[in-house]
This record gives sequence, structure tokens and C-alpha cells, in this order.
Amino acid sequence: YSIQFISNELLSHVQEKEEEELIVEWSSDWESKWKDLDCERIFGGDFVYAAMNKIKIGDPLEEENLPMDCSSIQNRNGMDKYWNKKTTKEEKNFPLAFTRVVYKDYLLLEIELALHYTPENWYCYVVDSKSSTLFYSRLQRLAKCFSNIIVAEKRFNISRAGHNTNNAMIECANILAKPERRKGYSAASLSRAFVDFITNELNLEKLLEQLNKAEFGVDEHLWQSLSISDNLNAPGGFTEQCYVFGYTTPFITR
Repeated sequence: YSIQFISNELLSHVQEKEEEELIVEWSSDWESKWKDLDCERIFGGDFVYAAMNKIKIGDPLEEENLPMDCSSIQNRNGMDKYWNKKTTKEEKNFPLAFTRVVYKDYLLLEIELALHYTPENWYCYVVDSKSSTLFYSRLQRLAKCFSNIIVAEKRFNISRAGHNTNNAMIECANILAKPERRKGYSAASLSRAFVDFITNELNLEKLLEQLNKAEFGVDEHLWQSLSISDNLNAPGGFTEQCYVFGYTTPFITR
């Protein structure tokens, strides 16, 4: 009953405010747009308050409306607190490598990056071939400001069904596996040894071609299949025996 009540109340409020929905393009004082938000209410599950105060962040449509020089990028979204900070012992001893297959919403990606950026990590972006020239250009400028951010030159035609997502992930894995970047893990939570194995020992071309023939969920089978194959016996992999005996789990990592 309480859930239904919240849903009805939320619906009525949202309908009343539908014409007033705020889409914020970047401006020099844009962070002031949400400085008065009550985060405690949002994280406490006040769905009505969250819906009534949501802000959609929109990328400026004109190039000159979003400063993309390194100084502006490095000081936006609180990034200045992190991009040149001294790393902790834990961060230095356990660097990570992140792969992102992206299509749009540059500012959202910049904010997300600021939340977990550290100089010890690597960040690789593969851009959908359908993305706008402006979006691609902004990502390239971002990468020029940080030595550990890479935008892959090769682009792929990504679909909502997952087509070519695996190919894009492999592209970043190949880039991140180069000797000068021999540290960290990939965003799929694969061991470094596993990444080296699939990039240096396996030819996945035929498998990727077969997976791309599926209608949906194309990107949800590659890593799982490689990880559990007892025949491959990949370093840092798992086993297919759980599946054989009917034991399943939605997530697992090693």
C-alpha cells in the first residue's frame, strides 16, 4: 500500500511539474543549480522530493559554450581536488583500468570521471560511430589533458541490443594491455593475467562475429563464456561446473 501511495503521489506531482522540467546547460555557475539540494532526503528514499527536484544535465550544443581547455576541464566538477593529488598506498598498489563504450552526454561522463579519478588508474573510451562530431571532439580534448585517459581511434556501430559492444571492449583491452600500461584491471573485473591471455593468446574474431549475429543481449555473453570455459583454463578464470550442476549466480568476480 505504501509503495502504491508513493507512486500515485509522485505521478501527480510530476504531471504538475512536467512543463517546468529543468534542463541545465553548462555555465560558469552551474554547480549552484544543485548546491541547495537535500542529499539526505534523496539518499533516504524520498522519491517525491527527488522527482520534484531532478535536474537533467544537457551538453551545450555550441562548441564555444563549454570551455574545453585543460585548465577549465581540470577545475570543473571538483576535479582539481583529484587530478594531481597524492595517491594513497592502497591506490598505488591496486590501480584499475576502466573501459567505457560511449555515445553521448559528455558532461555526465566528465562528472562520473571526477567521482573516481586517480592518477594511478587508466581510463579508455570507445566512441560509437554514430556519435556527434562535437561529442567525439570533446572527449579527445579531455584525453589530451590527462596522460592516463585514452580515446580509441577505432569506432564501432553500437546498438541497444549490444551489437559490437564486445568488439569495442576488446579494442580497449588491446590498448590497455600494452607494456607501458601494464598495471590494473579492466572494468569487467578481469584479472590482469586474464586480459593478457585474451589479447595475446586468443583469436576472438570468429567468436565475436558469431555473437554479433544474435538479436539481443550480444554484450552479455563474451566475458562469461571465456571466464567459465574449463577447456580454455584462462588464468583468473572460473569453472563451468557450477552451471553444469544447476547452480547459478547473477554476479561473480575473482
